[in-house]
Formats: sequence, structure tokens, C-alpha cells
Amino acid sequence: MNATRYSFSLAHGPSITVRATLGDLPFYRGRGAESAALTGPANHLLRPGDNVLTLDIEAPRGGARADEPPHLAFTLRVDDEADTLVHAVSAAALWAELPPERRKLPWKHVSHFHADSRLGRPGFADSPRARFKNDGTAEQKEAVREVYRAFESGDAQAFLRAIKLELEERQRAYPGAVEHSAARRRELIAARFAKRWRIRPIDLRSLKELSFESRLEGRVAFVTRRDGGAAIEAVAADDPGNRVEMDLLLMRKGSSWRVFR
Repeated sequence: MNATRYSFSLAHGPSITVRATLGDLPFYRGRGAESAALTGPANHLLRPGDNVLTLDIEAPRGGARADEPPHLAFTLRVDDEADTLVHAVSAAALWAELPPERRKLPWKHVSHFHADSRLGRPGFADSPRARFKNDGTAEQKEAVREVYRAFESGDAQAFLRAIKLELEERQRAYPGAVEHSAARRRELIAARFAKRWRIRPIDLRSLKELSFESRLEGRVAFVTRRDGGAAIEAVAADDPGNRVEMDLLLMRKGSSWRVFR
């Protein structure tokens, strides 16, 4: 029997920084420059049964006043004809219920909801724990270099090899869905790599610009830039408005660390 299909939406106003996580894994970072609104499929973000949503909101320097209500909303719905609501959070509404002395940033909200127990168990849930520092291990760094070099060289096949585990995890989460099939993903990546990209430089030898954050008790490494930017940032050479920003999530697969989201 097929599991329920879910979709999510997240929107927030300008002048706040936002980190949204599901089950201790970040799935969105907004760095305070502008408003944002995104929607997408959610099955690959969820576990069967109990799930935990965490929203962290801060006011960057020169951003929103620390005592102003933050404008952020998250919804999770069943992808069906009724658009059935599963979970919703309105930061402004929750803020209004707080005592006046607690209406200030930074602000953190944690909530629980239940997802279909027939959902496939994500690979990272069973990956082994590891201890590593913020500058990453040699194996973690090599996984990032593989992605970066493929993007820098415009080699779509090398990029597909680097994210092979991500493709597998998508197919696990959406079995039989054409839009998430390996063939469709290859098609989209080929179109992306048909363009020339200007990549934000990085020291490939040391990767000193990157932070490897331990999540899920060391089962996962969350890779970002230490200055707050994305792990990989690129601009289309012929279209400055066409940007790619990717943080990376790594997990152990066998003896190697691999990108899985």
C-alpha cells in the first residue's frame, strides 16, 4: 500500500533570520535579506510516526526590532484533493499568546505532529553515530570536494555520481513518482549543467571556509559556510539573476560519507 503524500509550505517576512529543522535536520535557512516563500513535497523530510518541527528566529544586526512579532508560517498538508491540513504554525499568532516579557527575539518554537507510519524509514535514521569536529573529517571533505568539482567543471555525470545517495533517498520517499524518478532528476541536472556557472571560490585543499555541524548525534553532518553563506553558491554566467545556493547533508554509507540531501 502506498504511503500518504505530503507537501509543505514555509513563508516569512524580511529582516529576520530563520532556521527550520525537522527531526534535527535543517531543511531551510533564511539569512534575513528578504522575504521568502517556498513550497514542495515533504515525504523525504519526514519519518514514519512522530515528527518534530523546530523553528529558530533571530533578528540580524540592522534587522527587525527584537520585540516585533515575527512573520513566519509553516504548514504541512496531505497532497490530496481536499488539501488536508496536518500541521500548521503561525509565529505571529503564537507570539500574541506569550506574556509580554517573552515577546522578544531570538525565539524558538518546537512542535510535534504525526506522519503516516507507512512512510519509508530514512537511511540516515540507521546510519552509525560519529564524532567529528566543526572542520570536518577527511572523508566528509572529500564528499564535498566531489560535488564542488563536478559543479565547477560542469560535469553532469560526475555530479550525478556525487549525489547518487540523494537520488536513492528520493526514490525511497516517492516510489513510483515520475517527477522524483532518477530519469527525471538526470534530465533536470543535465539542463542545469548545460549553463556555465560562476562558482563562489573555496579553498578545495582545506575547505576552511566550511562548517561541518554534527546533527542527529553525529549520524549526519550539515555543511554550510562559516560566514553564513551556502556551502555551494553559483551564478549563471549569462544571467546574474539565476542563482544556485546549496547547503549539504552528509551521512555514512558503508565506509564513506555521502551527500544525501
